[in-house]
Amino acid sequence: MLGMPLCFIWVLPRMSGQDMLAVFWTAPVLVIAIAIMTRGQSGGVLTFAAAAIGFVGIILICKPDTGVFHPAALLALGMALCLAFYIVMSRTMRHEAELTKLVHTALWVFVPLTFVLPFFWQTPTLQGFVAMSVIGVMSCGMLYALDLAVERVPPAFLAPVLYTQFAWDMVLRWSLHTATPDTRTIIGTLLVFVAAGSAILWSARQVPLPQLSRSSPL
Repeated sequence: MLGMPLCFIWVLPRMSGQDMLAVFWTAPVLVIAIAIMTRGQSGGVLTFAAAAIGFVGIILICKPDTGVFHPAALLALGMALCLAFYIVMSRTMRHEAELTKLVHTALWVFVPLTFVLPFFWQTPTLQGFVAMSVIGVMSCGMLYALDLAVERVPPAFLAPVLYTQFAWDMVLRWSLHTATPDTRTIIGTLLVFVAAGSAILWSARQVPLPQLSRSSPL
């Protein structure tokens, strides 16, 4: 959670957003690869197929160019690796209390950044403060949901579903009229949802849903 935003900050001025995202969204494939290397459940051929379909959808949406071969792409790959390792490692701590995991996730980002904050701190405006607060609350909710998901289902089964984050972003942009969809983007978005739906159905058949743990606030 610290490495991913640092890589993002460093890569942002060095390559275009579309190229950066195309590299970053190798993360679901990396989740499956790490799960295999750590002898976790890979989900089999269908999970690989769903991840491949989802990645094709991401490529159609992002429309990357030769910028993906820029050396800065290693930073985007670093973002993907950080996210993939976070997801797989969260699975190994599935017996810990959810609140404990969330506190440590935030704490070990907050502590090191606190030492360098005085060198670049700028007092936010009221609008900026509200925006950061909303982002913080929503991020906490997202991490809580992600932790619950990997606690109940092996990460490899969930990997293709991760692509929907970008697809939902596109749908939101269309609904707010901040982006105009073209044929490739629409096809890519549909492929992402097909991949996610296939993974969800496959995981439901392969992995029985466990009862909520006592450690969960729910």
